[in-house]
Amino acid sequence: DEPLAPEIFDEWFGLLTTLKGVNMLRVKGLINLQGMGTPLVVHGVQHIWHPPALLPEWPSEDRRSRIVFIMRDIEKSDLQDMLDFVKQRYESAQQDRALGDAPQGLLAT
Repeated sequence: DEPLAPEIFDEWFGLLTTLKGVNMLRVKGLINLQGMGTPLVVHGVQHIWHPPALLPEWPSEDRRSRIVFIMRDIEKSDLQDMLDFVKQRYESAQQDRALGDAPQGLLAT
């Protein structure tokens, strides 16, 4: 329901396509990213992905992200678990930066 940091969305979507890309039959959505006044549109069918684009305005007053996945061999909970993992790593990296101990990448260990 809340806007995502662009870095979180990029890492999550990258992780998802790397691990489950062959099972992603169709994806489309409007994504609310922090710092953006309008939604990011994502759209892909199997291995054909259209470049993400910003819409000129939201289609309604509802500013929540909406994304539809048609997948093979993956559960909704798996998608949420991956997103939660990336969010946790991002928040941990933000805390490390605040303490002056920045890792060399979002997924650095």
